[in-house]
Amino acid sequence: MAKANTQNKTEFNKDTFYLGLIFLLWLIAYVACQILFDQKLGWDEISYLTTAKGIASDFDFSSRTTTTLGLLKYNFPQHTHHYPLYSAYLALFFKLFGTSLQVAYFSTWLAALVTCIFIYLLMILLTDGNKIISFFFSVLFLFLPSILSYTDSAMMEIPGCALVTIFSYFIFKDISKGKINPVLMGIAAMWLYFFKSTFIGVLFGFFVLVLIAHRYNLTVFKLPNKTSLSVSLISYTSTVLFLYFIFKKIVFLPLAPMMNFHRRQEELEIYADFAGGFFRDPIGNMFFNLKGLFDNVILHYLPSFLVLLIPGSEGLYTSTPTWCEFGQYFIVFLFVIIFACLSWKNLFPKQKLFILFTLVSIIIFNIVFSLIADNGVGVRSRYNLIYLPLLLISSGTLLWVNKNYLKPFITDHKIASIFITGTFILLIYIPYLVSSFKVSEWNKTHYHSIAHNSTQIPKKILGELRPDFIYFHAGQHTTWDLYPVRVVLMEASNEQLKKINSRLPHPIDFLFLYESNQLFKENQDFILKGQPIVDNWYTFYGIDPEAKIIIYKLNPDKNT
Repeated sequence: MAKANTQNKTEFNKDTFYLGLIFLLWLIAYVACQILFDQKLGWDEISYLTTAKGIASDFDFSSRTTTTLGLLKYNFPQHTHHYPLYSAYLALFFKLFGTSLQVAYFSTWLAALVTCIFIYLLMILLTDGNKIISFFFSVLFLFLPSILSYTDSAMMEIPGCALVTIFSYFIFKDISKGKINPVLMGIAAMWLYFFKSTFIGVLFGFFVLVLIAHRYNLTVFKLPNKTSLSVSLISYTSTVLFLYFIFKKIVFLPLAPMMNFHRRQEELEIYADFAGGFFRDPIGNMFFNLKGLFDNVILHYLPSFLVLLIPGSEGLYTSTPTWCEFGQYFIVFLFVIIFACLSWKNLFPKQKLFILFTLVSIIIFNIVFSLIADNGVGVRSRYNLIYLPLLLISSGTLLWVNKNYLKPFITDHKIASIFITGTFILLIYIPYLVSSFKVSEWNKTHYHSIAHNSTQIPKKILGELRPDFIYFHAGQHTTWDLYPVRVVLMEASNEQLKKINSRLPHPIDFLFLYESNQLFKENQDFILKGQPIVDNWYTFYGIDPEAKIIIYKLNPDKNT
């Protein structure tokens, strides 16, 4: 008994040491990034930040930005693009530490630390307590080039990584004890899906776990295998469907996509509510998106790699996301598939299940994404980041399982091993790390410039005014600096604008119109004559010659 207590104390001390070391390295990385890089407001993150600001300030979970088609489809208020789970997380930090970009960025860094800790704990489960390799892969996550770039931002990918590792740990902790918890899996699947819909792969990954659990004598409620399988499938499916209904119908407001996944649908003003409008023309959309995958990802790979030799940020910006996708992600994905097949007989059941869970989740997500979205390589790479912890853990597990093959080589060829490792670090890791920071800085500077411009225009016109609603097709960032102003985005016609005004608690107060906007074109004759537009709803208010924007204000007679 005393010997067992001593052993447990020793293990606890080792865990404390490695977890403390993880924290120290995280702290060094955090401080270094605060010194080296500026916090600059990006583009996508603004929708999360402004909703979080509303939650922290007024306990208002609705979106601060909405769209023309979203308001025509749903009444106000609504969520836009994402459900507010991540925004609620940000709001907690805003409430505790104040509302600022620095606080938002710190919340992401904290999520990265949590991810590292749970990667360590998961690796401990899957490698029979091997602390060295568990520590190495937990820290490796933090110092992957793309991870560092996204950690120093307010994007939601890193908190997503934290969530998936937390849920995976508790699920596989049960599995390591010979049990399976389909209800917990259902809760995890729905929580992740409503956090970010790109977690749809995990929904199927957990389903496969439930489906094959009986093959490895994993039971629920200590029932026989066949009965356990039926109960597990029913429990998982029922939990998913029940929570989906509760979240959609009771907990959350209606969700309005920011835009259609297909630009041609946006131009035709076709509202793509389900699956990005894929099922409106499934065959045409499938070929359209697969062609985009081939042109932007597969065909683009080798030419982009050669562009790395050409100096200039544009070349780096074009090539690095592709290198990220193939070099850091899909080549590792292929490595996991190949070595899992070669090592299958040597894997423990919990290791097989985790690797299957990882592979199914990634494959399903990328199939769904390829079918419903026509985005390029950069977006595809970013959306796959949430699965990166699973891929790292699977890779580390396979390396540990095959350690008996690797140890003799390292022992017999120490100099060669050092040379190979050093070459990898000097010729692959460091150049990619530098280029990823260049790309990240280019992105932040570019989008910060857009943010600054789109904020300064209404700020200059409105002064101290804080109207409830403005229409500004490029004014998304206005909602951050001019809170509590809400912005309506995307093209609108006269009739659509009047319908929107009838559905809002107060009509849109100001229209900020570019010459290219549909509203400008539709009212061009009235604008040139200085007359009211939109059937006398709006009168001329001012012009910004530098931005080439004309501003119209709500007619007081319509302000009822």
